Parts: sequence; C-alpha cells; structure tokens
Amino acid sequence: SSLLQSPFFNKIPPGNIRQLFLRFKTQKVAADEIILKEGERGDFFYVLEAGSAKVIDKLGNILAALRPGDYFGEEALVGDTTRNATVQMLTPGKLMCLEKNDFLTLLQEPVRRFITYEDLTKPSEQQSSYQIIDVRLPLERRFQSVPQSRNIPLSQLRKHLPNLDLSQVYVVTDDAGRRADVAAQLLNQAGYETLILKDASLHQAATH
Repeated sequence: SSLLQSPFFNKIPPGNIRQLFLRFKTQKVAADEIILKEGERGDFFYVLEAGSAKVIDKLGNILAALRPGDYFGEEALVGDTTRNATVQMLTPGKLMCLEKNDFLTLLQEPVRRFITYEDLTKPSEQQSSYQIIDVRLPLERRFQSVPQSRNIPLSQLRKHLPNLDLSQVYVVTDDAGRRADVAAQLLNQAGYETLILKDASLHQAATH
C-alpha cells in the first residue's frame, strides 16, 4: 500500500499495476546481504517489502537508508549502465524483484513523454510554466546549451529534487543521451510533471 501511495505510481495505468504485481518475484534476504553492488550491470528493479537496508558508496559512506515501501535499482535499468552504488541489508528482510524488461515496459514507458522545442515555446493560455533542465556536465555545455536551460548534472539531481517546484513542468534536454531518460525517470518518480525535449542539440545557442 505504501508503494501505491507514492506520487510516481499514481501516474501508472491500473492495468500496468495489475501486471506489475503478477510479475514481481519475492526474495528473502539475510542481514548484511549485498543486494546489488556498485559497478555491476543491472538486471532487476527492487522494492523493499520487509526489513531495512543502506545505500553505500565504494568508500563505505552511507548515502541513504531504505525502509519497507522504498524502491531502488532503476537508474542502471533506464540508463543501461552499471550500478552507481551498493545496497546492503541491515536486517533480514524480503524483496520484490522485477526483471529489467518488465520494468521498462510497465514503469518507464507509460511516463516517458516527449515535446518539441516549437511546441514548448508556442504561446498558449493553458500552458503551464516550465523549466528546462540540462543534466550534462558543466564542461559539456561550456560552449553551447538550450537557451534559458538550468544545469543540474545527473549526479546531483537527487539532492535537488526536494527543492524543485511541483507547480512547474520540467523539461529535460535529450542532448545528454541516456542520462536524459534517467533524469526524467527520477523526476517522474518524485512526482514532478516531466517531459523530454526532442532534438535539443538543434536548438542550442552559444553559452555566454
């Protein structure tokens, strides 16, 4: 129930939710067991059903605590990259595990929406205010960027999420490749209305 009450799952069609719970596989885990390891390829999305866990970096620093209803592992699936942190159980517990293809079909595709620059900048009385987000590194946008875009590198996006404005639409430029998909997924999961700006590189201007 705590999972379904999250802002993200409110965006998922009911039919997908039903399929989701049919395809989850339950896994019992022991205290101190490592669920996923930094640097490894990602094959599953996880929901912590029972117990507690910690997210740690390669130096052993604790980045976050996980409790029942929390989910993790989505970044490597959306970005098709390696895990960026390690998750280790603190207590015995139980996980709900979803295979990568099921995650992408049931939880990413339904919320993945695009917009063109022309539609974004078209005057409209109904149009909500928007903020363009560029998740590339500052060095990558040193010479060119989409006008009026705000730079929040993907590695820093999670810590900025609590301070963003729920009344705004966030538009992620697609010039960051798979990082744009990851950023859009993180924003959607946090409850923000999010779009991906198509062909952003065609609308870049010199950065001053």
